[in-house]
Amino acid sequence: MIMPPMKFKAAASGSSRLGVGLVTALVWALAAGGALYWGLRAGQPPAPSLPPAVGDAGTAVNAQAVAHALGVPRTAQPGASQPQAAIASRVRLSGVVTHGAGGAALLSVDGKPPKPYRVGAQVEDGWVVQAVTQHAVELAAGAQRASIEMPPPAERTSPAASQPAGTPPQPAAQPPVTAPPPMSMPRKR
Repeated sequence: MIMPPMKFKAAASGSSRLGVGLVTALVWALAAGGALYWGLRAGQPPAPSLPPAVGDAGTAVNAQAVAHALGVPRTAQPGASQPQAAIASRVRLSGVVTHGAGGAALLSVDGKPPKPYRVGAQVEDGWVVQAVTQHAVELAAGAQRASIEMPPPAERTSPAASQPAGTPPQPAAQPPVTAPPPMSMPRKR
């Protein structure tokens, strides 16, 4: 015996149609809102970046006292500060580049032109670049440590002042010439 095919009727009640309609309207409203948000955001210029934070230069911090407070034993030896002072007086920090735990420092030794030194590079007489921070470089020679800080902006020299004597000054770079924006033509209707 063959059974005739059964016909199913979908229950199309008013409440289920209303629910589907509301969900569809909500999805379209979210899509239109997202498109409007990104369209308006694309037309704006990027936000200007903030300058790096500058600490108060008048506050001096005793690094040895801070290290002792954090649990590092004091190893004060009478001759230990003399080599540190000697290297600190011979090396001048001109610039730093930091990247995570690495980085590089632009150092001038004994008044010579500055050269870049990466973390781990030997600077002079066994002194090695131990760490580079935003405004300082840490040098180490065995158990001896020296910290050289970037001079305040008022004491930094211009590139012309740091050139050796007898070298003609380099002319200032001219700003690039930019073409005017293209003119828009009126549309024909």
